[in-house]
Amino acid sequence: MSIKRREPPGGTPPAKPTGCVVVSISPITSVRFELAEKTVCCPLSAVARWEWSNVGEEKLIIDLAKDRVTVTGRGLASVLDALDVGRLQVLRESPPTRAPGPDDQPRVCGIKIEPR
Repeated sequence: MSIKRREPPGGTPPAKPTGCVVVSISPITSVRFELAEKTVCCPLSAVARWEWSNVGEEKLIIDLAKDRVTVTGRGLASVLDALDVGRLQVLRESPPTRAPGPDDQPRVCGIKIEPR
């Protein structure tokens, strides 16, 4: 007897986009950081402050209650906009092998989470 996999209704679900920013149009209560090796979620109320630097490679530092999240990439202004209005839902890291997308699209090259 063998186990057969069944496809979900409507076919295979599309792959998750990588290196992306997910902005919610409805109110949210948490923000999720998806790294290659783990996913970290925290309440939106834990976001204390953020700082963006556009010198060389773009860098966004987000201070949480107990941790500091450092995001590197390009086009991170849309992340700032989402943080400003409390609508940032997911930041997903790009794998290093992914080809760059259009210049007007945000690209999250790296996410590092460390204790403050």
